[in-house]
Amino acid sequence: MGPMLRSMKFLEERLSKNEGYAFGGKFTIADVSILTVTDMVMSGEFDGIPPSYLEQFDELSRHQATVPKKVTVLAEYRKIYPY
Repeated sequence: MGPMLRSMKFLEERLSKNEGYAFGGKFTIADVSILTVTDMVMSGEFDGIPPSYLEQFDELSRHQATVPKKVTVLAEYRKIYPY
């Protein structure tokens, strides 16, 4: 198992154990960090990793799709990374 797959599985497990968030079942700065990574993957910024890579991870895909809609502070972030 490569480092990307290992990392994504780790994050997937964290999200599933914490009601869709990184820690304690509520939004934290860690969720912004996860969102940054998932946006980079979806934009194709990782060489050799297709934008569709996250489709195999239900929790990460859900997190990437829903966290920006729940948290207004991410409105400015979405202007930079609209993925």
